This record gives sequence, structure tokens and C-alpha cells, in this order.
Amino acid sequence: MTAEDDFRAEPATAGQVRAGVDHELAMISRQITRRARRVARAGEAPEAVKPQRLLLSCMKNEGATVLEWVAYHRVIGFDHFLIYTNDCEDGTDLIWKRLDQMGLASFQDNPPKRPVARHKPQVRGLIRAMTHPAYTSAEWVMMLDADEYLNIHAGDGRLSDLLAQNADADCFMINWRLFGSSGVQDFQPGFVTEQFLHGADPERVSRSHALAPKSIFRPDRFSKPNIHRPANPVDGGERIYATASGQPIPRSWGAVSRHGGYSHAQINHYSVQSMDMLLLKFARGFAVERQMESPQEYLEARDFNHCRDESILRHQAQMRSEYDRLIADPVLARLQAAAVEWRQKKLAEALAQPELHAMKAALVAAQAALGSDVQDADAA
Repeated sequence: MTAEDDFRAEPATAGQVRAGVDHELAMISRQITRRARRVARAGEAPEAVKPQRLLLSCMKNEGATVLEWVAYHRVIGFDHFLIYTNDCEDGTDLIWKRLDQMGLASFQDNPPKRPVARHKPQVRGLIRAMTHPAYTSAEWVMMLDADEYLNIHAGDGRLSDLLAQNADADCFMINWRLFGSSGVQDFQPGFVTEQFLHGADPERVSRSHALAPKSIFRPDRFSKPNIHRPANPVDGGERIYATASGQPIPRSWGAVSRHGGYSHAQINHYSVQSMDMLLLKFARGFAVERQMESPQEYLEARDFNHCRDESILRHQAQMRSEYDRLIADPVLARLQAAAVEWRQKKLAEALAQPELHAMKAALVAAQAALGSDVQDADAA
């Protein structure tokens, strides 16, 4: 038996593969740190970041898909990212450190330290962002999670087309469209925006839930960003809130739901994805206060596949080109590959546990009960 035959006969265990991924991430981390130290010793102070259109987010273990998210939002017009991460095991923090070095992002760690230790990670990040120079100097800011994509229908689908709908607006509130699993059970590497193409019909679900808003706003007009809508207008002054079509509306949640729609823009919210990803979501925990009782409850509340919606694919060629440009960086390429491998092995370890294996079987059964919507949407 040759050495090659012996290697094939004894594949690496999940623990060995995880150790290999951890070793690769540690090596890249040292490489990034050494590069930063060389820059510091050379006295090359980074230029002050003054973005026009800033995307703000808090993340944990999103490395397998985050470069798609970056590439897409760069294509539609965001020029900088302010990112807070906590407790990452898959190298998400290292991806953002590298993007920071490349001048594309401002990366910040988000530990549970005073004075914000009592808050969940997303709230901690928002509090810290309020004083960051990238935030305070930006003309427009939007807060999105890694599973949320701003999908603009107006004009050419760019940020400039959205903002042109009301030149006087201080805040545009864009409604969610909840995207379901499209019948997908297993995690597969690839673009989220190509795998999940079925979303909710707001007339068939609770509008206050399905049409929840995310906002793009002028940070100098508000003293608090918040997750869905900014608050506390500076000096207590009146502010103009608008829908994606530019229609002025009150700030209230009810008004956003009543006047909401998808004619000019929507937030593609891929909160379910595959059954594998739903398992990991519950294993990880949620970044905000509320957590549903079970994955099945979450599935029933969000796995909506009423309508086939491919509108986000209008930018796919440009997004792929930008993604290829990013992944051409050897450090980002290694980090993205390690993140995918980490996710695959994390899933394998989870499904080796009898209770989680049973949970996935229950989820697949619940998914099948909801699955007729996928066939109906495709037939429409």
C-alpha cells in the first residue's frame, strides 16, 4: 500500500479538519497582524474615512457568505462598511480586518465590556457605532444584518435612484420581504441570492411582521441609530420619514406597515435559508433580545415561499465581477475557503448529535408541509 492509498483509507476526522481550519485561521491572523505592524512602524497613518453611504452591521460567523454581501452592496452604491464582530470562530473577524487593510471597511471588535456589557451584541455595536468617525462623518447610514440585502427597483437599482425619490427625506424606511427556504434542506456553498428565490406575499401573512422596515438615514439628524428606525431627532426637530417611493409617512410601525410595499425597493431578508442554517442559527443564539421557542416555530413564522422573486439578480453579473475582484486577494480567498469548511464541519458535528439530527428531521417534515407554496409559486 502506498502512502497515498493509506491517506485515502483513513480520512481525517471532523476534529482533525477543525484543527486544520483553526491552524489556517491562526496563520492568516498572524499574517494580518504582521502587516499592520509594518504599516505602523513605517508611520503610514491611514487616511480618515469620510464615507458618503455607509453600511453598518454586527456579525458573528458569517464568513462563508459575507463576501457576496459585500460585493452586492458595493455594486448598488455603498462606499464603506462599519462592522462590529464578536466571538467569531470561522474567521469573519479576519475577513473584515483584511477589508479594513484594503480601505474598504472599518472593523471593530465588539466585546461585552463596560459600559455596554449588559447588552446583546447587536445593541452593543449600535451604541459603539454612534461615536465612530466613519458613522459620524457619513452622509447616509444603513443598518443591515448579513442575511439582509437592499434590493432597489427604482431606476437602475442603485442607491442614488432610491435617494432621488425624495430629496428632502431624512430617513427612508424600506420594507422587508421575507424569503423562505425554497425547499432547500442542506447547506451548499454558493451565492445566497441565487439559491433562495421565493418570498412572502404580504397579503398572506401579518403585514406588521412581513413588512417590518430597515432604514437608510442621515446620521447627523438623529442621535440614536436603532435596528429598524433611527430615533431621537437632534435638537428635537421635525424629521421627514419616507417610504421607498418617497411618500412622506409618520415614523410609527403601523404607518410603515399600512403604506408599505415593494414598488420601489425591498429588503430581501434571507432569515431561513436551508434547514442546516436554521439549526446553526438556534445553536448560535440571536443577536437581539427575543428568541423563538423552537426552530419549528421560527420556520412556521418565516418560511414563506408564496412568490418567486428574481429581481435581485439584475445586478448578478456585476456582483460576480466585484466578488471575483475581492476573492482575487489571496488572503481573502484563503479566509473565505476556511469559513466554508468551518461551516460544513460545524454542521457535521451538530448532526452527529442525536437530538439535533432529530430536530433536522422534524424541520424537514415541517418544511415539506409548507412546501406546496414553492411549487405553486413556480407554476404561477
